[in-house]
Amino acid sequence: PKNGMFMAVPDKFKERISDVSPTHWRVQAATFDSSLILNVYLPTDPGTLEFDDEELNKTLEAIKNVLDSNQATHTIITGDLNSDFSRNTGHVHRVRNFVNYLGLTMSWSRFDVDYTHFSVRNNMTFTHTLDHFLWGEGTDDAITDAGVIHHVDNDSDHSPIFCNFILPNVSPLVEKTSARLHPKPNWKRATLEEKQSFHNNLSEKLDNLTKPASAICRNPKCNEADHRNDS
Repeated sequence: PKNGMFMAVPDKFKERISDVSPTHWRVQAATFDSSLILNVYLPTDPGTLEFDDEELNKTLEAIKNVLDSNQATHTIITGDLNSDFSRNTGHVHRVRNFVNYLGLTMSWSRFDVDYTHFSVRNNMTFTHTLDHFLWGEGTDDAITDAGVIHHVDNDSDHSPIFCNFILPNVSPLVEKTSARLHPKPNWKRATLEEKQSFHNNLSEKLDNLTKPASAICRNPKCNEADHRNDS
C-alpha cells in the first residue's frame, strides 16, 4: 500500500493463495498451500550505532507474529531490508540478531551478488546490498538459485532480485479448461447492408438443410413408422 509494495501471483494460482498480512504497513504475507512468503520493507538504516529503533522493532515484531500465526513447511522472507550486513551499525546489528534468533538463512551467504542498490553523493557512486531473501529451516534444499539483475533500462536505484525454489510438498496444479471464446458480431453496430447479407446467407443455409420428415409432420398423434424411426 505504500512505497510501491505489492505481491502478485499468476491468476491460475489465486485460489490457492491466502492473504495473511498483518495490519502493519511494512509487512505483507501470503500462504501458498503449506508455504509462507513475506514481503517486507524495513526502515532506513541511519548509519549510527545508537538510533531510535522503535519503528524497526515494531516491524520485526509484526514479522514474528506472522511466522508464529502461520505454521508452514517452507518459509521465505524477501524485500528491502535496508540492511547491508557488511556495515557496523545499530540497525544492522538489530536485524542480524533477529535473523539469527529465527534461525534464518541469508541468501547472499549462499549465492554471491555484487550489490542491489546504488546511490550517488558528490559525484561518487556508492553501492550497497540492501535487498535480501531469508528462508527458514527445511527450505534450504528447495532453493536452487538466487541473484540480482542489473539492467540498463532500470530507472530505480534498486536492482531486482530473484529466487528460484522447488517446493516438493506442493500439490500439483490442476489446470482448469476454460471455454474458448469466439468472436461474435455486434448486431447493433452492423450496417443495413451487413444485416441484409446476414439474412440472405442464413436463408440460403436453412434452405439447404435436409429436413427430416418427423420435423415437418404436424400430426401430434402420428403413427407413421418412418417418422418414428427418423426421430
